[in-house]
Amino acid sequence: MTPTVRSLPALLVFTLFVARVASAQWTQTSGPPGGPLHALAAADGALLGTSASRLFRFSGGAWTVPEVPLVGRLLASGADVFAARGRGWFLRSTDAGVTFDSVSAPSSRAQLLSLDASALVANAFDSLFVSTDRGATWSAHHETAWVTVGSSTFEVNLDIRDATAEGNAVLAAGAAYVFGGVFRLAPGDTTWVRLLHTGQNSRVDDLARFGGRLFAASTAGVYVSDDGGATWTPLSAGLPTGSGPSVELYPTADALYAHHASAGFFRLDGTSWTLLPAPPFSFPLAVAASDRLYASDIAVVYAWDGAAWTALPAHLGSSPSMLEARGATATARSEGRLWRTTDAGDTWAAMAPTGVGASLFAPPLAVASTPSGIRRSSDDGATWVAGGTVPLPPAHTALRPTTFVAQSGAFWAAYSFRRFGKHGIPLETFGGVYRSGDGGASWTDATANLPPTTLGPAPVDALFAAGDRLFALVPAGCFTSTGGSWTMVACPGPSVRALVLVGGRWLALAGDDLRASDDQGITWELATAGLPLPTDPTALARFWSSARMASLPGGSAFLVAEVDGTVRSFIYRSHVWEESSLVFPGGITWMGFTAGGDVLYGGSLGRGAWRAPLAIVTAIEPPGSDGPALALSLPAPSPARGVVHLGLSLAHAQGVKAAVYDALGRRVAVLHDGPLAAGTHRLTLDAARLAPGVYVVRAEGTNVAVGRRLVVVR
Repeated sequence: MTPTVRSLPALLVFTLFVARVASAQWTQTSGPPGGPLHALAAADGALLGTSASRLFRFSGGAWTVPEVPLVGRLLASGADVFAARGRGWFLRSTDAGVTFDSVSAPSSRAQLLSLDASALVANAFDSLFVSTDRGATWSAHHETAWVTVGSSTFEVNLDIRDATAEGNAVLAAGAAYVFGGVFRLAPGDTTWVRLLHTGQNSRVDDLARFGGRLFAASTAGVYVSDDGGATWTPLSAGLPTGSGPSVELYPTADALYAHHASAGFFRLDGTSWTLLPAPPFSFPLAVAASDRLYASDIAVVYAWDGAAWTALPAHLGSSPSMLEARGATATARSEGRLWRTTDAGDTWAAMAPTGVGASLFAPPLAVASTPSGIRRSSDDGATWVAGGTVPLPPAHTALRPTTFVAQSGAFWAAYSFRRFGKHGIPLETFGGVYRSGDGGASWTDATANLPPTTLGPAPVDALFAAGDRLFALVPAGCFTSTGGSWTMVACPGPSVRALVLVGGRWLALAGDDLRASDDQGITWELATAGLPLPTDPTALARFWSSARMASLPGGSAFLVAEVDGTVRSFIYRSHVWEESSLVFPGGITWMGFTAGGDVLYGGSLGRGAWRAPLAIVTAIEPPGSDGPALALSLPAPSPARGVVHLGLSLAHAQGVKAAVYDALGRRVAVLHDGPLAAGTHRLTLDAARLAPGVYVVRAEGTNVAVGRRLVVVR
C-alpha cells in the first residue's frame, strides 16, 4: 500500500491537533531563578548584573548571557563597562556589555574601585591607580595621609572606599586610622590632604556627582560640596540619625537617591531627604541609570520610575542542574539553592538549604552538601535538619562531598581532593566513599579496599549507581561494589561522565566515546551504532563535548549531542541508537537532562529549565508486547531533495496518522490518516514541495508515537 501525499497550507489553526503538535516542542519554564546578583551596572540602554557564576545583560525586554569569563565587580559609565574576574584581571566593553576584551591592569594585585565620566580608579593594598583615558594608561599614588590626634601628627595608610578625579587632582573617600573623611591628592604631592573630617570612628564610603555638586556618604551622614570638595556642608535632614551604616548614593539624570540598609530608599528634595514607598524586596543591590533607579532581590530586578517599583518583564536566566523529575514535580539546583516545581515549571519555590553543592533526591528522602555540613530531609525537601557527621580525618573535616548517589536503600557520598604546590606539582590527595543507611542521619566509611595513591587516600573522581552495584573511578582504575568491598573492573575510558542501566546492560559516556558492558564492567565494547558521528575531527570533538546522556523511564537511554551545528537526540534500543522526534530550539547550550512521569526536563546555560512531553521523545511499548507496536524507519535519503521513502511496521492492525511537521511544529504534509493492517507499509513524501530546513516525520498509532528527523536541501 502506498499512501499519497496530501499537501496542507502552513496555516496555524487552534484545534486539538495543533495543540498536540505544539506540545511536541520544548517549553521554557519560569525558572528556576538565577542569581542572587552580586553586582549591578547600568550602561547605555542596558542593565548588567553578575551572579556567582554568570554575567547577565538586560536589553530589549529580555535577559541574555554574554559569552565572557566569570566576572565579579562591575562598573559602567556611558557605553563603557569594566569588569573584574579577580585581582589584576580586567575586562572592558565599549558597546554596553555586548562584547568584552581584556584590558591592561595597573598591577597584578589591583581591583576595580570606581568609574565615572572623569576617571577609572583601581586600588591594590597600599596603592591607588587612576586612569583618565579608560584604562589605556594609569597613574599610581600611595595611600598615606597625615592625621592629628591630640598634639601628635603622624602618617597613616588610608582605607580608600571610593575615588574620582577632580581636575588634575584625585579625591578619595574612606578613613585614615579611625578618622573618616574625603582626601585630596594634588599633582606632584606624595601625601593626601583631608578636606572633609567626619569624626572619630567614622568612614566615608561613597562619592557621587549630581547637579554639578559633589556628595559624600559616610557612617556619620551625607555631605555636599559646591567647590569641588574644598569645603563641605552636612545634608542629612530626613535620613536616620546617629552613627550606623553609610547610605549608598545613586544619581540619575533627574534625581539623587540614597539607600539606607535598615530604613530603605530616599530621594533628595531640595535640602532634605524623602522616604520612598517600601520596595517589594529586602537587602537590595541597586544601581542608577540615566532615567531610573534599579534594585534587585534574589533573581528579580525592579525599576523605580519616580512613582512606583515595577519588576522587569523577565527573570534572570539560570544554569540549573536538574536533579529529579516526577511528571509535573521536578527539583533543580541553581546558584547554590535547591528549587522545586509542582506545576511543570510554571512556578518554582526555594528550599531551605543555602550554599548547596552536591545534592540528591530519592523521595521522600534527600541530602545536600552545604558549608555547615550535610543537611537531610525526610519529607521530600519540605523541611531540613542537620545530617550526621562524616568520619573524615581531622585534617579534612572541612571538605564537602563531590557526589551523592542512592543505591540499595542507602545514600553514598564520594570525596575527591587534590592539593598542588608550586608549578602544579601534586602534594596530597584525599578521597573516599561513605555510606548512610538512615537517610543521612549517620555515615560510615565504605572506602574498604579502594587503593590509595602515593600521596594519600584515592580521590573518587566519579561515582554512579547501576542496578544493585556501585561504580567508582579512582586514579588506580575502575571498581564496582554491591555495598561491601570493591572489585577492580575494566574502565570504559579515561573519564566517565554518565553511566546508565539499559536492561541488564551498562552504557557509559566515557571521554570521547560511548561504551557498553554486559558483564557489569568486566569488558566493554563500542556502543555508537546508529549515531551520525561526524568525520571532520573538529565536528567530532564538538559532538562529544556537547554530548549529554540520561536514563528514561522504562529502562532506555537518551543522548543529546550537536551534529553539524544542530542539536539532535537519540534513543538507545536493541543496542542501536535511533533518532528521536524531538526538535530542539536553537541558540541554547544544554547542561543535562532528567525524566520522570510524562515529562523530560533539560537544564540550559543561562536560559533556565525547559520541559518537553516524554511521549514525543520515544514510543512507549504496550505492556506484554514482544516488540514495538509501531516502528518507523529512518527517511531515505536524508538530506533529501526529491522523493523520500520511509518504512512503517505495525505489530497489529490499528489506526495510524503519519504527518510531517516543520521546526515550528506546523503540519505541512499528511502521509496517511486511517486504519492499516499489521505488517510493513511504505510511506512516500515529495520533499521538493518543502522549503529547505529540518522537519519531523511523525507516526501516531494506538497509544504509541514515533518520529524521525528529515533534512531537506536544495
